[in-house]
Amino acid sequence: MTDHEMDVIDELHFVQSFAYLLANTGLAETQLRTALWQSAQKGWIKAMRTVDEEVNVDEVDFDGLYQTFFYLATKKGLLAYHTGQ
Repeated sequence: MTDHEMDVIDELHFVQSFAYLLANTGLAETQLRTALWQSAQKGWIKAMRTVDEEVNVDEVDFDGLYQTFFYLATKKGLLAYHTGQ
């Protein structure tokens, strides 16, 4: 897990907006976008259209929509975070 992925997952114990993550991780937008994409591909986070509606990042225009999504760490992501994998 990269430092940027750790920064992101550290903020995702609860559903958070992209704007919240941008303000609280200290990452530049491009770094945050990359960390979100990589974490989603690894199954460590979920991208959500609303706080209740998950989206499959492989089936949407992630590059065009990532700023509109909410995010949440998955059990797999929290386990990787807490075990340093």
